[in-house]
Amino acid sequence: VPLQAKVRDYFAYLWETRGNVGKVEFLEELPRQLGVDLALFVNRDVIAKVPLFREADELFLRQVVGLLKPVVFLPGDNIMLEGEHADCMYFLSAGDVDVLVQGVARASLGAGSFFGEGALVEGGWRTATVRALGYCEGYSLSVEDFNLLRRRYPEFDKRVLEMVEARRR
Repeated sequence: VPLQAKVRDYFAYLWETRGNVGKVEFLEELPRQLGVDLALFVNRDVIAKVPLFREADELFLRQVVGLLKPVVFLPGDNIMLEGEHADCMYFLSAGDVDVLVQGVARASLGAGSFFGEGALVEGGWRTATVRALGYCEGYSLSVEDFNLLRRRYPEFDKRVLEMVEARRR
């Protein structure tokens, strides 16, 4: 798909789903506490869907919503590529993706899924490609912020390690 068509499709998608295409700049003007409160409110459905966040306490949730960065992927986009160095993990709030290993589909994931944490824990390279099946929305969490959360919140670290081990099996 030509780049121009992808850009046009992206802005058409933003217009259809959000009614605008601009960045919500007023959020940066809010006092930090109010911004966190608003982020928790806006992201409550996503947080409720993600198993890593379900039993988390309020302090953890307040910290994590401030660290998540919104991302949008177009149909056919490779969100992660097998063999690339891992710099973040993802939380899918809408849409569906396929997980491919050596070009073969191994799993499909939907809203509430997260992926990419294994390479962050193991400090290395992606072991799968994740491809958007349609328009996908979600959040990324940088490796630095991921490691910060693991250091500060032992229960989160424990859940992450358990999930990585379960996926490895």
